[in-house]
Amino acid sequence: MTNPHSITRRLILWLGGAMLLAWFSVVASAWFSLSKVSNELSDEFLELAAKKMEPTMIEVLKGKWDDDSIRNTLQSAPNFEKFWTYRYKLWKRGKVILILGDVKPFPDAPLRKGFSQTVTDRVYTLEVQPGNFLQVAEPLHVRRQTVNSGRLHVFNFVLVSVVVILPFSIALLWFVIRRSLAPIEVLRQEIGLRDGGNLSLMGSSGLPAELAPIAASVDRLLERLQTTLDAEREFATNSAH
Repeated sequence: MTNPHSITRRLILWLGGAMLLAWFSVVASAWFSLSKVSNELSDEFLELAAKKMEPTMIEVLKGKWDDDSIRNTLQSAPNFEKFWTYRYKLWKRGKVILILGDVKPFPDAPLRKGFSQTVTDRVYTLEVQPGNFLQVAEPLHVRRQTVNSGRLHVFNFVLVSVVVILPFSIALLWFVIRRSLAPIEVLRQEIGLRDGGNLSLMGSSGLPAELAPIAASVDRLLERLQTTLDAEREFATNSAH
């Protein structure tokens, strides 16, 4: 059953193709949802950084902290890499009194609680006291790098799966299909053995329920053929006399 029209070949192609399509659909879904999940996680980190700095900024507003104290607080910052890409701006009664972080200009984000976004940054604004705000900004290019890194891992997973898992899956499919279709091959061989010199009934014992009716139909045809041949022989014998 290895010719181009074999059932085994067709089943392997169809099942393998369906499995590959379903698998790629899952990977594609993960690929496109990675950006959303990554941005949500980045927002959580941004909010966490603002809340971590809130007690320090309250002390700054009271005039109880100097630059060295603030730097010491930053050194005990949350232990995640993104924290070191953030920039901080502290507002007091509508005026900026402190900017920390990168030397780049701080993005012009509205003074309202929650998240906002500019062309270059994602900003979280926290009201540390009535009318006084702390803004934390993260460059968008850092987020894109995170997403691209995650997508690279997805691509590597796909590549390894195609090279290793897919061939193994196809081999397993071939084995299972061959074993499942073995009764069809047995039935084919049994039918092939029937000819003018062998009209014995095949029977349906041992055959799957799906093939038993086929064997029964062949047996009925063989019985009719045998009856017809017997009648012809009897007619020929009578005619000879």
